[in-house]
Amino acid sequence: LFNYAIVTAVPSWLYEKAPDVKAESAVGQSCLISSIMYVIVGSFGALSIPNVPPNVLSVLSSGNMGPVASIFASMFTFFIVGLGIPLFSVLIRLNLVGSGFCSERVGQHLTTTLPWAISWILYQGEFVQILMSWGGILMSLIVFVAPLYLACNVTFSSDVSKDALDPSIVDQKATRMEQVELILLSAVSAVVISVALFCQG
Repeated sequence: LFNYAIVTAVPSWLYEKAPDVKAESAVGQSCLISSIMYVIVGSFGALSIPNVPPNVLSVLSSGNMGPVASIFASMFTFFIVGLGIPLFSVLIRLNLVGSGFCSERVGQHLTTTLPWAISWILYQGEFVQILMSWGGILMSLIVFVAPLYLACNVTFSSDVSKDALDPSIVDQKATRMEQVELILLSAVSAVVISVALFCQG
């Protein structure tokens, strides 16, 4: 799930990219290449470790796979997970400031000071475990449902629909196909998240 959290970085990337770069091609090709790499790396991991647990890092860092695997697993935790936190703070700040939601100073506090203060206060007892168990579901709402909702809102809005009916702007069949695809994707996402919430409860 977190491997495809690219949608959180796309808006801030759109503010920074060169005008001649096509967003659809760049994002689509990146997701395709990443998916192929995930399958290849995951296949090697599944073939080399019998009875792979959900978190393969726990096996690699345990020391049972040798010191080299343990060292690289620890490095992964620091460089990917640890350094990813300030990276996403910067991305979220760019999203807030670039969209005009707030000033740069307020965005800095909203994306760094406030989250760290809240996590420091709540980082005790069993609350963190409960939060992490629900984190995947909440992340799926943010990563999958929210973009679909925004896409449906834009596609089915009256202004866009009027423009879409103009053959000089876009093909009517393509617009109808996009609407059908968005409805199907939204329905599938709603079913999957409902099942996850039911199983979680």
